[in-house]
Amino acid sequence: LNKAAMEEEQCVLTYNWGNSFSSGVIRGRLGVTKTPGSQRVLDRETGKLVRCDLERCPHATYYDDIGFVNHVPYAAFGGWSGAVSANIPKEKQDLAMEFLTFLASKDESRKWVIPEMGSPIADAGSDPFRKSH
Repeated sequence: LNKAAMEEEQCVLTYNWGNSFSSGVIRGRLGVTKTPGSQRVLDRETGKLVRCDLERCPHATYYDDIGFVNHVPYAAFGGWSGAVSANIPKEKQDLAMEFLTFLASKDESRKWVIPEMGSPIADAGSDPFRKSH
């Protein structure tokens, strides 16, 4: 991505996952912020873009000067998600959901969200973003 340009001070903005700049080369000179957002969202009934309000954008951030801004979530390293096909037998769907539920459990997911440094999963591309579930 832009790591080399950032370290050489030739790039002022990049969009990257969190552990990309852990080398300390730009320590103290790098800031982090939310992904950009929008004041307008799609009204699915009309097919038109409309201004965010508390009802349409309940998780938006309110700014005194511009109103509500809906920020898209950022899943570092592409994010991890799970899905179960509706085209497989119910028994296999249940097993798949049981496995995904296990992975998402507090104790198991914490291992991946906040890995111990030096552990085999520490470089698996997960970036901690919270300590609570």
